[in-house]
Amino acid sequence: MGTNDGLDKLLELIYEAAERPERWAEFLIRSAEAMGARSGNLILVDREDLRLTLEIAPQIEPKLALEMREWGPRDIWLQHSVGSPIWKQPGRVVESQEFLPDEVVLKSDYYHECLIRLGISQTLCCLLLAEAGIFCTLNYYYATRAGLRTPEQLELARRLTPHVQRALRLHQRLGGAVTTGVALAESLDNLSSGFVLLNEDCHPVHMNRAAEAMLRKQDGLSHRNGSLAASIPQEDALLRTLVRAAARTTGGAAASSGGVIRVTRRSGRASWVLTITPISPNGQLFDRFRARAVVLVTDPDSAPLPAIAHLRSIFGFTGAEAEVARLLMLGLDRQEIADQLLISLNTVRAHLRNLFGKTGTSSQAKLVRALFVAARMVPDSPRQPFDPVPGV
Repeated sequence: MGTNDGLDKLLELIYEAAERPERWAEFLIRSAEAMGARSGNLILVDREDLRLTLEIAPQIEPKLALEMREWGPRDIWLQHSVGSPIWKQPGRVVESQEFLPDEVVLKSDYYHECLIRLGISQTLCCLLLAEAGIFCTLNYYYATRAGLRTPEQLELARRLTPHVQRALRLHQRLGGAVTTGVALAESLDNLSSGFVLLNEDCHPVHMNRAAEAMLRKQDGLSHRNGSLAASIPQEDALLRTLVRAAARTTGGAAASSGGVIRVTRRSGRASWVLTITPISPNGQLFDRFRARAVVLVTDPDSAPLPAIAHLRSIFGFTGAEAEVARLLMLGLDRQEIADQLLISLNTVRAHLRNLFGKTGTSSQAKLVRALFVAARMVPDSPRQPFDPVPGV
């Protein structure tokens, strides 16, 4: 299937949102229209208590959207599907009728107490993340007895899902770098993740310091003859194929979401994980560097903590709350946090109460888990280097 104006615009919005999160709202509105849905949203759900810890729902009245955070434990779709093998398969697109017939939904308390207020009884769910007791979904909601989705709508949902996954991952890695007042190159250098911007020929046009340090090791991945290169020829060929495909999407000539590969390290350490992603032709990464694709390089043995700006953008934390959150992720206890930040223990407790409220969690263990999962949004499932990659 070739690209079209409608799909092209949605892909532009997805990758713009990686740099400018406020663009998610327009993407959700426009994609819901294309899907024939009443509304669309992004949510993060805790498997244990089914509470929503993240929600972007631009077409729902704010007060009602806030109330929806408490609906999870009553959600009969979640109750009947959370144990299904489907929730272990990121990238799956599932209709609510696959779990419950409309007749059951319409007779439920959940419908009469909650869904009827939104005028919906069906949903189409795109699973973005499923790990560590958390799952993240892109959802489209439909009016009562709207009928099954058309093949075209289902295909559109399947095509959009990997792009949303890539854009969320890119946003997490950027950690707010492109929205700061600091020079962009300096902001990227402050990131602990490897970040390589390339043209369509796999030639780096910019690398941050972390990426330069990784490539200097010459440990299966290097900057060779002007190109980003993997030592094993088959891995190198796949890397170039994915970069070219992502670059064509950036240029509006394709609809590939790039891909995820492992690059073998000669040292025998855990393979590098490379996430190849298109970028927005309207964003700073393209405008400043004339890049066409980005490669995010991860060392599984040293996963980075999120930037303060990322925690603030995801959960709406204040700067002080985000500092406390990061120290919790480092394993510090409350007294150690108080000592490090030069604040009282009571102030730490107050920040924790706010963190619980903003993440929808009820204990410190659940809070830390939610922080780590959100920090990795959306972790792709790396394929073996020589597996076919959809969408290329």
